Amino acid sequence: MRRAALAGLLAVLPFAAQAELVPVAWDAQGRWQATLEIAPKKFAEACTALKKGERIRWRWQAAQPLKFNIHYHEGKAVRTPVQSETASGEATLEVPLDQDYCWMWSGATASDRIAVTLERLP
Repeated sequence: MRRAALAGLLAVLPFAAQAELVPVAWDAQGRWQATLEIAPKKFAEACTALKKGERIRWRWQAAQPLKFNIHYHEGKAVRTPVQSETASGEATLEVPLDQDYCWMWSGATASDRIAVTLERLP
């Protein structure tokens, strides 16, 4: 039993070490800005809890096309209301239900920096 648990943990560790996981910390104006690092074959992800009916204006820019999505989890299922493959993006997320939402980037062919802004709309 202990060997199986340890093997499971060791299988997850290399994956976790590849990611930059960033919690979104809103400022007093309901805005969050960051520059995220992404390395080849790794990903960057910024997550926050949102309520149904909230509107979040988002924009990001990188130097190269990246796989991008906004997702949340329902049990074991992953729901992706937004996904694309581009070097930048901008839109407004109309939050469909109370959930933890994550903005995620992957697929970098060279190290890159992603400039991200999220803003709560009235």
